[in-house]
Amino acid sequence: MAASEGSSSSAESGPEGGSVGQQQQRGIGSVPVWVGAKYPAKCVKNEIHNILTVLKLEKSERSWSHRSAIFREGAIKQFQALFDELTYLDDFNEFDTVRYLAPFLNVIQSEDASGPLTAVALDSVNKFVSFGLIPTDKMGPKAINTLVAGVINCRFGAEGTPDDEVVLLKMITVLVDALRCPTGAQLTDACVWQMVRKIHQVAKQPMGLSHLLRSSAEQQLTLIVLTVFNQRGGGGCTPPSGGNGYSVSARYCLLRYMAFLMTAGFPGSEGPEGQRNSVTTQQGNTSSSSSVRSRTPQRGTPPQQYRHARAPSPEPYGGSDPEAEMRDLFEEGGRLSLGGPFKASDSAEAAKAMEETRSLGLGLLNVALETGGADMCNHEALISVIQNDICKALLMNSTANESLRVLSATLRAVFNLFQHFKRHLKVQLEIFFTSIHLKMVPASGNMSMDQRELAL
Repeated sequence: MAASEGSSSSAESGPEGGSVGQQQQRGIGSVPVWVGAKYPAKCVKNEIHNILTVLKLEKSERSWSHRSAIFREGAIKQFQALFDELTYLDDFNEFDTVRYLAPFLNVIQSEDASGPLTAVALDSVNKFVSFGLIPTDKMGPKAINTLVAGVINCRFGAEGTPDDEVVLLKMITVLVDALRCPTGAQLTDACVWQMVRKIHQVAKQPMGLSHLLRSSAEQQLTLIVLTVFNQRGGGGCTPPSGGNGYSVSARYCLLRYMAFLMTAGFPGSEGPEGQRNSVTTQQGNTSSSSSVRSRTPQRGTPPQQYRHARAPSPEPYGGSDPEAEMRDLFEEGGRLSLGGPFKASDSAEAAKAMEETRSLGLGLLNVALETGGADMCNHEALISVIQNDICKALLMNSTANESLRVLSATLRAVFNLFQHFKRHLKVQLEIFFTSIHLKMVPASGNMSMDQRELAL
């Protein structure tokens, strides 16, 4: 073992201790916002030990197919080789981050790995992110994008038990933590969008998931919007790029996604029959991969009948044309489930699901406007989405919905638009005022007292 990891050496004396000081300097002033590990090589070796322990326990507790046995032996060899390299390592800062992440990501992406094994690998990767082991130097962009792409492609053999939901919860937690860490500002727009799609799949799966997991996924979507639209690039973390925030294309795609959610259940969008609606945007010239399709097992589904579907792999790092790539990704990824299909007799259930989806979209929009509304006024592409898709969706929600929750969120969004976009939305705001507020306020008509109070 390297001398820098000895128990007698201080955090400042060895090369690994030096990395801690560097991590602290990335905070705001002298206060660190993302704590680094004192001995990162030890941290990685501990996680290797955890993985090997689970592999050995599973060997004795469950039967392995020939294919799974080959995967298991290969994984053990990879982790043992990595452990040996780290044992004789002099300076962890010079070790390739992608190299030590690879065995963990291989487990996460393998359909031959069990749910508990995948959960341990996800915990390990999340620990590396939380402990600041993903560098912010020249190796950082490739490392963080490779990590996120690997987690997005998470696959595992489901067993139809609540443990499967634990794996999904860990997966979305790793994705959001990676976005919000200091290196998260170096994620490509493609990775950010694929991340949103993946978490949306968990939040709006048509069957088999608990309400708690769905709510957790929706909360993670809120954190993503808060991070991307925050000009500093993340809530609680200061990105190394100086805090210029994410590019216009990432915010453009998220705004289109919000408009998609806000029109759920209206004519032209996905209806109770479960038909998927394709939300299209400007035409791009680059080719796109097939749309994501994720399946969630019902209780008791045999493991051989289900493998968590692989998402299209975003380019790990260095896309040639982010704007065109983002437009294409949104167009081919617009086929997103809204929680169906529903039976013909479940009209009330379908209506409730669509209302919840619209409420989610309105909530995300208000977070985006409250967080980055002033900055969005500086970009024509974002103004165009606000003028068209967003305003159209808001008008539909305000005139064709009797839900007080949806109406309240809609009127709050209109108020936020007036605060930041009144120079660009004169016609739209006049329509809102005349067709919504003036029609609701008079005592005559079919508007309830609560609705008139909200309008006032």
